[in-house]
Amino acid sequence: EPHGAFASNYQYWEGECYYGEHKYNEALQTFGRMMERNPNSPKAAAAEFKLGECYERLNIPRSARNAYERVIADYPNSEFRSRAQARLKLLQ
Repeated sequence: EPHGAFASNYQYWEGECYYGEHKYNEALQTFGRMMERNPNSPKAAAAEFKLGECYERLNIPRSARNAYERVIADYPNSEFRSRAQARLKLLQ
């Protein structure tokens, strides 16, 4: 199994594929595993945001809110910050 930046990139896109196929539980597991193994990945903010989207699709708003709040707290300079803020507003 590949490691490092390549691995996190691969896992991110694997998660995106599951998400695109509406396999939200598989996507959640894949993004979560990527975050555990590569917390400093360049894809970390994107993966955290996708976790929120997966939870929304699975109708678990509290977990979605937590994921979006982590995007804002942990990746303040990320392009995903404003997207997370927008999703949070819609979750109120």
